[in-house]
Amino acid sequence: RLEYRWEALRNLHLPMGLAWGTSIQISGGLDAVLARTTQGSAWVTGYTIGLAGVGDVLGVEPMLVGLSAGWPLAHENVPEAASRRGPQLMLRWAQRF
Repeated sequence: RLEYRWEALRNLHLPMGLAWGTSIQISGGLDAVLARTTQGSAWVTGYTIGLAGVGDVLGVEPMLVGLSAGWPLAHENVPEAASRRGPQLMLRWAQRF
């Protein structure tokens, strides 16, 4: 997995209930998987884009919430990738800081 993350807005001070919004991040990435299955080898590549917000919960602990969308680019022996009609959406609730 390769991901580029850009902090579009930083050092924000947005009150949001029990958290303070501190930044907005935009990301783009490439993914690749190679696996051996009972039917032989299988591989898939894809790309993702995402948007996330970071906030300090109770002013102490940084937390991230984000939404990413991913699409397959090329694949072999992966029927799920062939039948996909639109992006796969992924909700992120955590990020290492």
